[in-house]
Amino acid sequence: MQGVKDNFRQFTAGANDDYINVNELKEAAGVIPSNRTFSPEAQQLAAELLKRPGLLRELDIGVNSQGGAGDEDRRFNMADIDETLKYGHAPAG
Repeated sequence: MQGVKDNFRQFTAGANDDYINVNELKEAAGVIPSNRTFSPEAQQLAAELLKRPGLLRELDIGVNSQGGAGDEDRRFNMADIDETLKYGHAPAG
């Protein structure tokens, strides 16, 4: 998970994009075409995350602004990553 955090900006589509979505991970993993370039580490991390749907879902749900479970919206942000790093999982609903 630390690797995903370290490569966060490679996955996001723009400098002001605060979320990584599933399609961006698929681009990085080479599953769908992309005009962007990703480091070998980012490619490997994206591919591994896509193979782990349970973890991806936990990141997706993540945390909301009140600290509870967020929405399942096929994207996650740095707070969701930090929560997973801190607790080993996102908070339960």
